Amino acid sequence: MTVWKYLAVGTLLTVTACNYRNPDQIVVYDTIPGPAEMITGKLSSPLIKFAGKLPCADCAGIETELIFVPDSMIYRMRETYLNTGDGDKTFESTGTYALNRGTVQDSGATVFQLNPGDSERMRAFKEVGDDSILMLDRNLNEINSSLNYYLVKVSADTLAVQ
Repeated sequence: MTVWKYLAVGTLLTVTACNYRNPDQIVVYDTIPGPAEMITGKLSSPLIKFAGKLPCADCAGIETELIFVPDSMIYRMRETYLNTGDGDKTFESTGTYALNRGTVQDSGATVFQLNPGDSERMRAFKEVGDDSILMLDRNLNEINSSLNYYLVKVSADTLAVQ
C-alpha cells in the first residue's frame, strides 16, 4: 500500500509543477496548425506583420517577415538569406509565441517570445512603440551593435508568407 501512496504523491507533484505559470506570461498549449489553417478562417483580431532586413554573419542580410496571429498565439516567419554561396535561401517556420512583460533594460517592455520553453528555437523581439520590434539575444537583452536589429510593422493585407 505504501507504493501507491508514493505514486499518488509523485503524480500530484508532477501535475502541480507542470501547471505552474509565470503570471506575467501568456502561454497557449495547443497543437500548431499547418500553414493553410493558420491564416485562413475568421479571426476576431487582425494579423500583425513585421518585416525588415536583419544582419547575417555570412551573407548580405536576412530579409525577414514575421506574422503574429493573436487569436491563436501562433507566429509564422519567412527568412531569406541573401547572397549566400548558393544564392538566396528561404526558410519558413511556424510555432507558438508568448507575450512577456519586461527585459533587463526595460521592466515595462512587451516581449514577443517565439517558441517559449524550447531553448534551441526560442527567439525574442521587444516591442518598440507601435510600429516596430527589436530582436533580442537569447537572454532577452538588447543586442549591443551598430547593425539594424529592427523589424517594422507593415500592412497585413499583402502577406508574402502563406
